[in-house]
Amino acid sequence: MPSSPSFRAVPGKLSTLELTYVRMYYCVEAAISVRVRKHGLWPGCRGLFTASTASLEDMEIPLLAFEGDRLPVDGSGRIELARRVICVELLQPEGKLLFSAKALRGGDEKDVRRVRKTFTPKKVGKTKENIKIGSCELEVTVTWSLLPSSKYDYDSAFRRYY
Repeated sequence: MPSSPSFRAVPGKLSTLELTYVRMYYCVEAAISVRVRKHGLWPGCRGLFTASTASLEDMEIPLLAFEGDRLPVDGSGRIELARRVICVELLQPEGKLLFSAKALRGGDEKDVRRVRKTFTPKKVGKTKENIKIGSCELEVTVTWSLLPSSKYDYDSAFRRYY
């Protein structure tokens, strides 16, 4: 199980950096990418993609927040996320990645469309899921890779590959 979240504020000249972190054990790295399968109008003026783990479900990590009636996509149909990597516990039952897409209409926080997908972590490989929100169809791909959990893991991986 992860430890309790720790919070820290670091003041600077122009702003304050707020940092939240959690110590987790036996984790995998989940690299998230989103591709538009079918274009359509985003059903609202604001959108939000988030991710969290099942053990810390209330600590959603924002991957992308945007405004406008269309999704921000590049020429190949991929959505450029501001953040795309999150750590997920490998042990069950708490080891789950929760991906969420929200569409908010105007300034009304009560008028929200939300789609959520749950991904079960793997040591390596990819998992793909399709989601539909409004008239848009998206493909969410999670690429899994095992994280070394100690100095021994780093040393043995280094000897194996070099």
